[in-house]
Amino acid sequence: MTNDHTVHVTDVLSFLNCRQQWDFSSHLRQYLERKTPVIPFFVGKGVHDALDVKYERGADPAAFFHQYAQDELVALHRTEGELWDTELDKLKDGIDLAKNMLWHYELWQRYDTSTNSDQNLKFIATELPDDTPLMIPAPPDFAGSEEWGVGFGLRLDGVVQRTTDNTYWVFETKTCRSIGERKTMLANDLQAAMYCWAAEQMLGVTISGVIYNLMRKKIPSIPSQLNATISTPHGNLPTFSVAKSTDTTFEVYKHILDGLADKRASERGGEATVRDQLRNILYDHHRARLEDLWAQGNTYFERYELVKSRPQIRRALHTVWHAAQDMLDPNVPIYPRPGGLQCNYCHFRAPCLTIDNGGDPSRILEEEYQPRRPWTPSVEGL
Repeated sequence: MTNDHTVHVTDVLSFLNCRQQWDFSSHLRQYLERKTPVIPFFVGKGVHDALDVKYERGADPAAFFHQYAQDELVALHRTEGELWDTELDKLKDGIDLAKNMLWHYELWQRYDTSTNSDQNLKFIATELPDDTPLMIPAPPDFAGSEEWGVGFGLRLDGVVQRTTDNTYWVFETKTCRSIGERKTMLANDLQAAMYCWAAEQMLGVTISGVIYNLMRKKIPSIPSQLNATISTPHGNLPTFSVAKSTDTTFEVYKHILDGLADKRASERGGEATVRDQLRNILYDHHRARLEDLWAQGNTYFERYELVKSRPQIRRALHTVWHAAQDMLDPNVPIYPRPGGLQCNYCHFRAPCLTIDNGGDPSRILEEEYQPRRPWTPSVEGL
C-alpha cells in the first residue's frame, strides 16, 4: 500500500465493480499484475501506443507495433524464461491480430469521408498525461473545507479539434469484440465524463464530448482467388470470389485488386498507365461486389460521437469524489462481488478462489504475479 492520495478513473471503476479485484490491482493497495501478459490488454496497450505515434509523429502504426511486440517478448523471456508453447502461440496470435488490425485501420482511413474521419480532425494533444494530478473539489453540499479535495490522475488518448465546426472532443480508442455491444455501454461512461472535465482543466477549451475510435478485434477475410481469369492487353488476370458470405470490406477487396494490377504492371515495366488500365479492368469485372461492400460500410471500425452534458460531468465528479473517500481509507472493507462473466475473465480469479476456500493466496501471488509496471509510452527510438 502507498501513501499516494491520487485516484484514477479506471481504479474507481475497479473499486465500484469488485473491491477484491481492486485490492489486488490498485496502486493504493497491492498493485499487482500477472507475470504473463493478458492478451487483450497486451494488444490494447500496443494498439493505443501505435496510434499515438501515428497521430503525434506520423509514424507507421503497424511497424511500430511490430517493434513493440518484439521488445515485450524479449522482456518477457528475460523475466520469465521460456513460455509454454500454448502461451506463446496465444501471444503470437494476439500480435498478428493487432498488426493486421492496424494495417486494416490505415486502409479504412484512406477512404473514410465521414464527419469524424482523420481528414476532419486536428489532433492537438495525444496520449495526454498530467504529471501533477488535478484536484477534484468537494461537492457543494459537503460541509468540509478545500483540504477534502481529491487528486485525479489520468492518461487519455487525445484531444481533437473538428475542423468542420471548430469544436473540441476527447478522442478515445476502444478495442472491442463487438462494436454494437460496446456502444450500448457508453451512454453512462464514467471515464469519458471525467476525461472531458480533465481536458477542459488542462487545455482551457470547452469539450463537447467524446469521439470514440471503436476498433473491432477481428480482421476481415481475404476474398478467395478463383480459377476463372479475365483477358487484358497485358495477359490474363485471375478473378476473386464475389460471395456475400465472405466477411470482408471494400478497403480490403480493393487493396487485393490494386495489388494484383500493380504486380502485373511492374512485370511489364512499371508504367502508371498500364497499372491504371489493369486496375480499371479489375474494378469493372468486380464492380457489383465493390459497390455492395461500399454500401455496406466498414463494420470493423466506427467513429462514434457522444456529447457529454454539464449534468453528466457534475455527476461523474460527485461519483469519483465519494468513491475516493472510501478508496483512500486504509481500513476500507474488502470483499468480492461474485458474478459469472466478470469472475470468469478476472485476472485474479485464482487467488480470489483461494481466499474463498479459506486459504492463503500469498504463494499464488508470489509465483504468478508481480508489481505492476507503471504505464509509459512505448515510443523510444522513433
